Amino acid sequence: MLKLCDENKESIRFRFLGNNEIDARDLSKFLDATVTTFEKIVNNSEQDAFIKLNISAIEKGSFLIELVSLISKKLPKIFETIKNSKEIIGAFKEFLEIKEKLKDKNIEAKEDGLYYKDTKKIENYYYKPTMIIMGDAKAKKEVDEALRNFAINLPKERELNIETSMGNFKIDDEVKENIIEPLPEKENEKIVTHDTYKREVIVKKPDLPCQSMWELITDKVIKATILDEDFKKLVIDNKIKFGNSDKLLVDIEEIKTVDKDLNVLDVHYNVIKVYLKNDIEQKSLF
Repeated sequence: MLKLCDENKESIRFRFLGNNEIDARDLSKFLDATVTTFEKIVNNSEQDAFIKLNISAIEKGSFLIELVSLISKKLPKIFETIKNSKEIIGAFKEFLEIKEKLKDKNIEAKEDGLYYKDTKKIENYYYKPTMIIMGDAKAKKEVDEALRNFAINLPKERELNIETSMGNFKIDDEVKENIIEPLPEKENEKIVTHDTYKREVIVKKPDLPCQSMWELITDKVIKATILDEDFKKLVIDNKIKFGNSDKLLVDIEEIKTVDKDLNVLDVHYNVIKVYLKNDIEQKSLF
C-alpha cells in the first residue's frame, strides 16, 4: 500500500523539580496546553503536517513525551517547511528561549533573529518553523498565546526542566513570568496619502452652524469637514440657503491611511474650497 505520509519521532522530557507527587488536574491542564502549543507551531508552519504526542515513559519526577509528526507527501519536498519532529521540538525550545531573553529590554525579536535596540544582530533563528512564524504577525500571536497558556498551566510552585536532544531549558518562577509576558506587537507601518480633486457633490445633510462634518454624496456618501472659511461665514450668516439635494462644486482633499499591504485603515475628507456663482446676493446656489 502506498504510504502517503512521512512519519518520524522525536522525544522531549519534562522533568518537574521537587517532590514526586503532582496533582492530576494540574498535570491534565499542563499536558493539554503542551499539545496545543505544538499544534500551533505545526499549523502555522505547514498545512500538510499534523502531530500526535504520546507519553512513552514515566519516571520519578518526570515523564517522557514522544512527539510523532506526520507530513503529507502530496507536496514536492521543496515546499515542505517542516522536515521532521526534531524541528518542531527545536522550534518549541527556541520560542521559549526568545521569550526568556526578551526580559532584557534592550533586546527585540525580529523576523530573522534577535537584535539589540541599536540594531546589532545577536542571534539567528536556527529552525525554519521559528523563522516562518516570527515573520507572520498572526501566526506569531497565535503561537505566543499558546506559549503563555503553557506557562500559566505549569503546576504551581514547581520548576520544570525541559530536556531535548538540542539542549535543555529550565523554567523557574522568573522565566515563567517572562513567558507569560506577551511578545511586543510590531506597530503596523502606516502610509498617509493626500489627494485633492474637484468634484460636484450633492449636499445630503449640511451642518448649518458649521461645527461638525457635512454629509455629501459623490459616488458614495461621505462625511467631510468644511475648511473654506469664506463659505462657512456665508452659511452661518444665513446668506446661503440649502434646498433638498442642492449641488456644490468643491475641491475635496482625501486623506487616506493605509498599511504596508495597502489595506485602507482610515479615510478623511476635507472640503478646502467651495465654488459659488456670483449671484450670492440672491441667496441661491447653482
